[in-house]
This record gives sequence, structure tokens and C-alpha cells, in this order.
Amino acid sequence: MSALQLYMPPAFALQLHPYHFIIAALMGILTIVLRNRCALNQIACVIDDSVSGLHVEQNNLGKLVDEQSDALKKSLDALEARVFAAEVALEKLRYLTNEQVGETSFACEIASSAYVEGPKSGVAYMTQPVMNYLTDKPWATAREILDYLSENQKLLDPRFFSYGSSLTRHTVNSCLYHLLHKGIVKKNESTPPTWSVK
Repeated sequence: MSALQLYMPPAFALQLHPYHFIIAALMGILTIVLRNRCALNQIACVIDDSVSGLHVEQNNLGKLVDEQSDALKKSLDALEARVFAAEVALEKLRYLTNEQVGETSFACEIASSAYVEGPKSGVAYMTQPVMNYLTDKPWATAREILDYLSENQKLLDPRFFSYGSSLTRHTVNSCLYHLLHKGIVKKNESTPPTWSVK
């Protein structure tokens, strides 16, 4: 008696075919393969869901990056507009400054013409302190001379104030142009002009 006949019930023993055991084994293996295939399908579905979720996250991040890029572009455009406006304002300011310098120089030339024939309003009494200051400096502006004389008013001849004159940039400019017409000082055409002794 074979081992198969020992373990099979008597009712089945007569009906056994020699390949029934192999077929049963193959059916068992097929069942295991199908069960594993179902498990793999479930895992594949989970992975597919995860990939879909990652695609959604990627799209959301793409939208966020696009929104931030738009916001950054708007900020950059606004900044460029402000820089352009500042450049325009600076150019206008330069133009106005050049115009004012020209007008000031013209006004000083007009004012100095009154002192060609002879000094008026006590300007002659401030020429010596101005000359002394310019002797010690290679070049000086009218503002520097005015600041120096304002700090050292005792250097001015008292007769300067007896004419009712006041120490202003106009009087300093008038004195400088008076000395320029006399050929005592020279003027450097800078902005603002600088002066020195000849």
C-alpha cells in the first residue's frame, strides 16, 4: 500500500488518479501565488495612493512657488519703479542745482560790478582779514571764509560795521569779487567756486 492510500479516506482511495496529488500540490501553489498577487496588488494600490498624494503636494508646492514668485516680481517691479523715480528726482535736483549755481554766479558778478570803481558798504574794511585767511590756505570757498570771519569778528575793522553792513555770504562774495577785479585774488571755476591769493 502506498503512502497516498494510507492517508486518504477509503471512499477516495478507489477514485485516485496517479496525478491527483501533483494537481493538488499545484493548486496549493497557485493559491499561494494568487494570495501573494492580491497582497502585492494591495501594496501597489497603497503605493499608487502615496504617489498620487505626492503629486498633489507637488502641485500645491508649485502653486505656492508661483504665488511667491509673483509676489517677488511685484515687489521687484515696485522697487524698480522707486529707483527710477529717485533717479528722475536726482536728475531734476542736479539740473536745479546747476541752474542755481549759474544764477548765483551771475548774481555775484552783478553784485561785484558795484565794487569795481570803489568799495561800498564797508567791504573795503574786510579785505585785509580775507587776504590773511587766503594767504594761509591754498584754496577756500566763500562759505569757509564767512565761517572764519564769523568766528573771529574781532579781526574785522570796526568801521565795517559803522556802514550798517552785516557779515553775510553776499558781503564776503562782494569783497572777493572786488579783490578779483583788482587782480589780487584768483577764482577757480569749481562748484562752489574757490579762491586763492595770486
